Amino acid sequence: MASLEPRTIYAGTRVEWTSNLGDYTLGNGYGYTYDFRSAADAFRFSGSPTAGNTLEITLLAATTAAYTADTYNWYLFATLAGERYFVRTGIMVVKPDIVAVSASDQRTDAQINMEAIMVLIKGESSQNVAAYSISGRNITKESKESLRREWRAWKNIWDAEQDQINREMGCDSRYLIKVHQY
Repeated sequence: MASLEPRTIYAGTRVEWTSNLGDYTLGNGYGYTYDFRSAADAFRFSGSPTAGNTLEITLLAATTAAYTADTYNWYLFATLAGERYFVRTGIMVVKPDIVAVSASDQRTDAQINMEAIMVLIKGESSQNVAAYSISGRNITKESKESLRREWRAWKNIWDAEQDQINREMGCDSRYLIKVHQY
């Protein structure tokens, strides 16, 4: 069970985590509510601590199946005697239920753009015309260097996406080098 609120979950998948509640402990009679808000959706769930100041959260697959894929701001509140106390906030990305969606392109925008630019770069080598003019309409092609700059910009975005995925999987970065001493 994860020891903090996850940054990413998949709709239709069971999710579990524990949360340290600080001063808002079980012995004091607090209740707890998580509020999730995005531009398109909102949901809320409540919980009670299991021991001391640890809250265990379990969201069943049937529950998360109803969540809309989006980026949510979440807020954890403690409640006692009709009063609400802010505990902490964060961001969680809900990704679509990969099993429930029909076939679709799973590439990121960065991957799609890198591949499209590479097609242009490769195709341009066989054509030497940089501009066309037909019936008063003009088309000017991007230079190879301009396309390469654009490709590198999208590559940097893709690298950052991969670094984020690696961090979520417990790897520090794609540049992580482990050294073993014997």
